[in-house]
Amino acid sequence: AIIFGACKKLVEVDDPKNQLTSEKVFSDSLAVRALLNNIYGNVERSMESPITVQMALYTDELNTTTINSDAVEFRNNILSLQNGLNLNIWRYPYVGIYQCNDILNNLRNSSLPQQFKQTIIPEAHFLRAFSYLHLVGLYKNIPLVTGTDVRENRLVSNSDSSVIYKLILSVFSQVYFIVVLFYHIKKCYLTVRKQN
Repeated sequence: AIIFGACKKLVEVDDPKNQLTSEKVFSDSLAVRALLNNIYGNVERSMESPITVQMALYTDELNTTTINSDAVEFRNNILSLQNGLNLNIWRYPYVGIYQCNDILNNLRNSSLPQQFKQTIIPEAHFLRAFSYLHLVGLYKNIPLVTGTDVRENRLVSNSDSSVIYKLILSVFSQVYFIVVLFYHIKKCYLTVRKQN
């Protein structure tokens, strides 16, 4: 026997108590600023000293006697897909890229003041391009991800490094002066200054 049950009206689920929804984040300038500050943290984490050690091992500037298999792979220039150290080098920039994409895709249509958007959007473009610069310098051909749909993003294949560099140069030439003129970055890990 087959039994079918049905509800007469849809069950509505309340917003999560311990998380912010996109609608709430992009309607609150402080939440958007907090998201952007988190991206700066990801940029810092992607540049921390472990990457220096790993790249020094990879380029034979440093030797190690460790038995840690991930570090040995760097020393021997043979990185597996499961290498945790390499995953961290890759992860933080892409987390920042995803968050920048989230800002760029959602902030334009938000109800926040236009002046606020004009400071945040160029900054998000800059941080995304900076993360791509870091990744393309290490890996050459990398996925160029501009959306936030995880199902689509996981299917993006590597783009030629020349495509990535064109995006970076385009963004840096357009955004550099906007970021400098409209927003002075305080208490962040990256400083941009106009050279006289």
